[in-house]
Amino acid sequence: ASPLILGTNQLPRLQISGTGVITSSTPIPSVACNAGTGVIAAESTNAHGEFTAGAAAANCTVTFSTAWPKKPKCWCNDETEILVIRATPTTTTLVCAAAITMDADVIQYGCSGAP
Repeated sequence: ASPLILGTNQLPRLQISGTGVITSSTPIPSVACNAGTGVIAAESTNAHGEFTAGAAAANCTVTFSTAWPKKPKCWCNDETEILVIRATPTTTTLVCAAAITMDADVIQYGCSGAP
């Protein structure tokens, strides 16, 4: 069976496979950190993904490949260390910031909403 695709070019496109797996797709966003260079994972989208923070980075900004029509609801999670990270989204970016460095940690993020 063909996959069901929901969404537009402005929002992440949701796809439900024949086996019931939900995925989303948009062009890959970019990431920049306040110290060092962040590297975004190839499978990342505006709706979810991960990046490796730069050396000594305390905050990193994910720039969405296309703007959300309204500010989305987002989260950031450090999968390398136990670290609290504040997520601050706008329609065009998501800032993941910590009180201490995320020194080369792998940071996961997710955004939704904003219909």
